[in-house]
Amino acid sequence: MFRFHPSKLCVTAALITLAAQCRAYEVSIVVNRVDAKTRQALQRLEAAVSSGHHVEVFEMAAIPFGNPKEEGRRMAQIAAADLIVPVGGEASRFVVETLAQNKIFFVGATIVNGGSLESKRIGGLFAYSPEGWARAAKTISGEPSNLGLIYTPGFRPLAERLSLNSQNLGLKVFRQELRRKNEIVPAAMKILAQSSVFWVAGDTLLSGQLAFGYLASQALEMGIPVMAADRSLLSGGAFVVSDSDLPELADEAAPILSAFLSNGINYGEDRFFYPSKMRLKVNHKLASKMKIELPKGTSPVWIP
Repeated sequence: MFRFHPSKLCVTAALITLAAQCRAYEVSIVVNRVDAKTRQALQRLEAAVSSGHHVEVFEMAAIPFGNPKEEGRRMAQIAAADLIVPVGGEASRFVVETLAQNKIFFVGATIVNGGSLESKRIGGLFAYSPEGWARAAKTISGEPSNLGLIYTPGFRPLAERLSLNSQNLGLKVFRQELRRKNEIVPAAMKILAQSSVFWVAGDTLLSGQLAFGYLASQALEMGIPVMAADRSLLSGGAFVVSDSDLPELADEAAPILSAFLSNGINYGEDRFFYPSKMRLKVNHKLASKMKIELPKGTSPVWIP
């Protein structure tokens, strides 16, 4: 007669977990192109990953887009890995949008598809932090200090943490979550009417060229500075943007990534991580026009 032994089941589960932790993984690291900064970041990440795992680096610039056969072959090589690690804003955006069915750990994400962030298979280190955004908002908000947030469900963890940090600094927070493009206009009008500084989440829905251009133009008409995810948005009307240092981000990502691999590439309760130091680049023409003075040598790091 068969008898159930819970202790045997626990031992079996423990052995399965141990086997996952000891397994050697195939890791695809994806970068936009290899330059001096990227090379430094790669060295730090490869050192964290290479112990017992196989790493292959792919350059997006070398993928023959427009040649379906070769493009498909290269993409299949990237997707065949157990884990994909896009490094930098452009690579993170590309991989999260096109390979969302894979396990992904991004490093230095700025603008990504927020819908994909809802997947439990995707996580990583952003190029910015809610603490950094909160301090920036406090610096540039003026009086009254009202922070407006507009974001999507995938960015909810960041928005909630940003709200809490901002409130701790004495700001009032007004926020609106949305899912569809047709919600952007009414949400923006509602939040901007209550804001002295405006944060736009780095979702492709909101930070794409057309949508962000509309949001920034409305905010500027009302004299409200806009905080945005990526330096590409400076020309679109952002007052201040994230402008990260890739080697610094790689330093912070390396131990997290190493622990993630040791844990069987399974995300725990927390999938999203934020750098301890945040670099920001300011649109100085707007700062002069809006008569906003910025500190130097403070955290977050303001870049001239």
